[in-house]
Amino acid sequence: MASGKVIAIACLVIFFCYCNVMMPTSIPACCNDYYIGNCDLHLIQDKNRCNDFCLPGCRGGECRYRNGINACHCYCN
Repeated sequence: MASGKVIAIACLVIFFCYCNVMMPTSIPACCNDYYIGNCDLHLIQDKNRCNDFCLPGCRGGECRYRNGINACHCYCN
């Protein structure tokens, strides 16, 4: 039976592999649209809320209406 150290190392390897796969997909890339929930961009409160949601994930991103859906548009570097 495997020792506790071997099991712990195996768990760490699996965790790091999972992080390497998931991390790049969760960070928005520039020049892309990332669709978000319902915001009525005609209302200033909703537009401000959407923009506040987009800013941290995208370098200066803003909420835009794309293909009938509201999306965070990330600016290019």
